[in-house]
Amino acid sequence: MVSARIPDWCFPKEGRAWFLAVYMWDWIIVTIIGGVGFSFTLYVPPFDRFLPLDDPTVSYPLLPDIVPVWLLLLLCFVIPIAAFFIAQYWVRSGHDLHHALISLYGAFMIAGAITTCVKLYTGRYRPDWDNYDTSDGRQSFPSGHSSTAFSMMTVLSMYWCGKMKIFSNEYSGSMAKLFGAFLPQALAIFIACSRTRDYHHNFSDILAGSLLGAAVGIVVYFCYYPSLFHPECDRPKGLRPAGPYGARVQDEPPTQKSYDSMGVSMV
Repeated sequence: MVSARIPDWCFPKEGRAWFLAVYMWDWIIVTIIGGVGFSFTLYVPPFDRFLPLDDPTVSYPLLPDIVPVWLLLLLCFVIPIAAFFIAQYWVRSGHDLHHALISLYGAFMIAGAITTCVKLYTGRYRPDWDNYDTSDGRQSFPSGHSSTAFSMMTVLSMYWCGKMKIFSNEYSGSMAKLFGAFLPQALAIFIACSRTRDYHHNFSDILAGSLLGAAVGIVVYFCYYPSLFHPECDRPKGLRPAGPYGARVQDEPPTQKSYDSMGVSMV
């Protein structure tokens, strides 16, 4: 029988592994969710919504993307991942890096899947629909660029808020830190607003996409990190803190002593 060796970076300073099997399932599950959602665009046609003749709201000119898809993905992956690795210069925790990466990936896949399903179900025409000859012209609501940008940039902003303890320590908060942590939101706003300037979306499309993306980013982040108001919001979830950063032990089964403290007998 061959046993797999756990990589060294899975161990904190005391030598106890933090990587759990459930984390592998997390990667698999979000990949399946995203894959199924994105595959709908290939096999499921959008709703064929009634469109009055000569509707001026769908007669805008067809312009090239200000932020093409390749650039959207480049910005939304490279910037956060680079920030996570930069943070490891001080944090030095494979546990933290893993949780940051899966938060980013999970937000991207889940937001994308939800956005795709809503697009196909609503079948809203793009402002430049009259110049389209594909079904993509009926996938205006909500904006995929907006949901992608806000889901991933929200994860990054919350990550930095936690690391700098902006909301959890009365002595560490400052406008400079707050500005730095939420600077990624400026990029998300730029990407979202660009979709109205190139006439690919209405303002309501980008608003819905932005709110959807931000909500997904917040929910996914809190799956792996504690509340930003928690005293240890800079530490990832999963293991109980015990000493220096990264030095953690897993929660042990309750003993009689722990039950006694609650006034309960194990007998």
